[in-house]
Amino acid sequence: MKIKLFLPAILIFVLCCCSCSNEVDPDYLPSFDGIEANKDNIFFLDRESKCNKIYVINTKENKKINTYEFNNIYIDYLVYDASFDLNPYLLINNKLLKFDVEFGRLIEIGLDYTPDYLEIVEDKLWVIPMSVGYKNVPKRYLTYDASIDKTEYIIIPEGLFIGSYFIFNGNTYLPIVFQSDAPKIYNLTTNKIISNLFTNDKSYYDYYLIKSYLFSAYYNNDNKLVYDVYFVNSFEPTFNYNYLFTTDEEYLFGAIYENENYLYYMDRDYIMLMDKKDNYTVKSFKELNGDSRNFVTYCRNGYIWLVSDNNDGAYKVDMDDLSYEIIN
Repeated sequence: MKIKLFLPAILIFVLCCCSCSNEVDPDYLPSFDGIEANKDNIFFLDRESKCNKIYVINTKENKKINTYEFNNIYIDYLVYDASFDLNPYLLINNKLLKFDVEFGRLIEIGLDYTPDYLEIVEDKLWVIPMSVGYKNVPKRYLTYDASIDKTEYIIIPEGLFIGSYFIFNGNTYLPIVFQSDAPKIYNLTTNKIISNLFTNDKSYYDYYLIKSYLFSAYYNNDNKLVYDVYFVNSFEPTFNYNYLFTTDEEYLFGAIYENENYLYYMDRDYIMLMDKKDNYTVKSFKELNGDSRNFVTYCRNGYIWLVSDNNDGAYKVDMDDLSYEIIN
């Protein structure tokens, strides 16, 4: 009888130990072989169920030069801008991390709140908190200056800054949103709130600023999310703008680029070319299969680059006709 009881006890002990050995330490950060920090490199995030990957594409050599595998680690967010730093920045397990690619190490930057995502505004990295915005309720944001390795908290007097910005006449403008009020624009340079931009009957709940374009989000009569797109001539002393177009309800907004003749409007699964001199008529359209979560795109060396997670690499899109090749 003692033997019969003893054997099941051993089996239970072994199973428990095996179970423990498969658990992932939330504080564990992997290390990798180093690569050269190069301004021609771009970084893409590809999420798989158990192994998130970061692809490094060299846009000058036109090839993928490395793949970093994060086994059993979920990468919440990635942002990279070579004009800010030659290293990407990540969010993993509510930690803000600098990926030092030359040494292949992840360096934690202290943070005392739960982050949602990251945005690079001029020469600083902003850590957007997981929160909502309220009227007359200040919110603080950790910012990081990579050139001097310094963090600083910036307080915005109300609302929630959700990323994107516009620089005009030496002023930096940020969109801020609210739980139950219309969005506003915050002049970061003068600490001034600009409200009531529009007097139309549309209930805008979100603004997105990129270059001179203002994307104003609302739900149409069919309860579908669309954006009214405006070209902003100035916010101050008066709000001066031109209405351009309203987006199709089938296509969400991810990013835009432009040149003298065309606007390139894209999201995770498509890219379209719009003729600026022909009332922003769509001249070409391509369906793609990009990253379904963390949308990252670049405009380098005359091409637009987007992740191609099905091909373990990137789309290299020609800006003349949207033809593309896959770099993997």
